[in-house]
Amino acid sequence: MSILHKSEDEIYIFLRQERSSSSGSFSVGDYENIDLGFSSTSVTPMRDGMKEKSFAQQSIWDAFQEVLQHVSKSELDRLPSDAASEIDHYVYGTPKKKVMSLRFADTCFWVALMNPRDSLHRQAHILSEQYTRLITSQEVLGEFMNFFCKRGDQLRQIAVELTRKIQENPNIVVVEQTPKSFRQGMELYALRLDKEYSFIDCISMATMREKNISEILTNDHHFSQEGFRILMPSSRLSAIAPPT
Repeated sequence: MSILHKSEDEIYIFLRQERSSSSGSFSVGDYENIDLGFSSTSVTPMRDGMKEKSFAQQSIWDAFQEVLQHVSKSELDRLPSDAASEIDHYVYGTPKKKVMSLRFADTCFWVALMNPRDSLHRQAHILSEQYTRLITSQEVLGEFMNFFCKRGDQLRQIAVELTRKIQENPNIVVVEQTPKSFRQGMELYALRLDKEYSFIDCISMATMREKNISEILTNDHHFSQEGFRILMPSSRLSAIAPPT
């Protein structure tokens, strides 16, 4: 396949179209040859009852609102206003000089985007419109669903629906769990025994380093201490970093 002289955006779209239209998958070599360095889950067909608007046109914010419009206010009122404080983060590693344009979406971003009571909700909304192409991981999505595990069956179901929306959105790369990601996460965890870094965040940071990603949608200051740029540094809107 010839993709010479194409921009990164064009290559990104080309790969997603090729992957969704074929029964096979690209080899690691295919990705390395164009220096994108990531794989993603395939796009699945829309389920019955969903809006006809294509996922390519639907923003992350709109996708979340489509699911949340059926959730009662009383259910949402059960959620905390400071969800980020209940999610463990952190890990080690400074990004390489050459970075990808994708931003990594951490668990607290997905929770804040879903929960209108969250102190970071407005930031998450604004950032979801600024950064329409994101990368996250299956481990992060697992942590996102775990956050709702003791908050009632309706919110558990909503968490499942939103996770499916994330996986089906062609503008979001979901990195799959592998024995390698587990091993890399454990290695980082072992290197920071004097810290309180969670294992999932060790995996996230290892993924970011491997894919040369320097920016993350989170409010966890430990990422900035390790050399990464956090895009949700506080509850103040003035603290949001402008897109680059």
